[in-house]
Amino acid sequence: MDGILYLNVGPKHLRNLVVSLMTLRDHWDGAVCVLSGDGLFEKTVRLEGILGDVQVQPFNYDRAAKRGSVYFAKTQMHRLTPFDRTIYLDGDTTIHSDIRGLFPTTPEVVNWTQFSDWTTAMKRIFQRIDKWKDILPDQYAYQTAQPYPAINTGVLGFSSTSSRMMDAWHDTTRKNIGFICDEVCAQLLAYDYPHCIFDHSWNASPSYPQHQRPLGIGDEVKYKIKIVHNHGNKGLKAEERNQQQPAVRKKQSIWLSNYFRAYRDDVGGISTWGDSIFPARRPAKYVHDIEGTYQHWLTTGEISGC
Repeated sequence: MDGILYLNVGPKHLRNLVVSLMTLRDHWDGAVCVLSGDGLFEKTVRLEGILGDVQVQPFNYDRAAKRGSVYFAKTQMHRLTPFDRTIYLDGDTTIHSDIRGLFPTTPEVVNWTQFSDWTTAMKRIFQRIDKWKDILPDQYAYQTAQPYPAINTGVLGFSSTSSRMMDAWHDTTRKNIGFICDEVCAQLLAYDYPHCIFDHSWNASPSYPQHQRPLGIGDEVKYKIKIVHNHGNKGLKAEERNQQQPAVRKKQSIWLSNYFRAYRDDVGGISTWGDSIFPARRPAKYVHDIEGTYQHWLTTGEISGC
């Protein structure tokens, strides 16, 4: 059986996950499973209605573990998924097209995705890899010899026959648990195993490099983007940057418009628990007058004047 897999620990991305599920259901009516590390998802989110058939599967997560343990937790997804073929999505993604192409069609293959146009030659990526040079010296030398697409583990496809790579990913990541340890380890190990790397249309940044401005409503179609990966609040930060670019000031934030849709339709009961998305002390941290923006969107279907 094919299915879509999410993982949630804590409240940080819970509302993002509901928005992601809502946009997923625009394009996928099949099986979905949420791995829940602390019971918060099933305690908070109502699954009836538009979210359809969503299975919630608890898994053991140690909150007392060192920083980065939630990244390490992701590497056991292949041992927890109830599906034969799985597409894993981070909770802060939004889905804009049919994504079934991410399901592997060849035994053992893992379908990774490149984030934006990033490569291993970028300073940020190189610095992350450098911390692994004594743990995976051969892979480190290979990856630093020339630029390779920068793998992001927020979107990937694997199957029950991908266990060699997935087991190595889990066991090796354990050796250096820290910030995005799962991602860096996947980068270094991927080339030792059968794999494909899908381009950034499957894992697009809100600040899409091809046109050097924040993504807005309609751009996901124009640029044939299938999945936008907001990386926390980057979608809202892109809206903030619209303020500084008069030519795109009235472009609509992809994430914010979908959040408003979820709030209006009370998807997952989000209208009762999702209004804490903006910090109480700084409600206008990213978008000025969030309530006014919401009311304007209800009336016109547009987000402007943020």
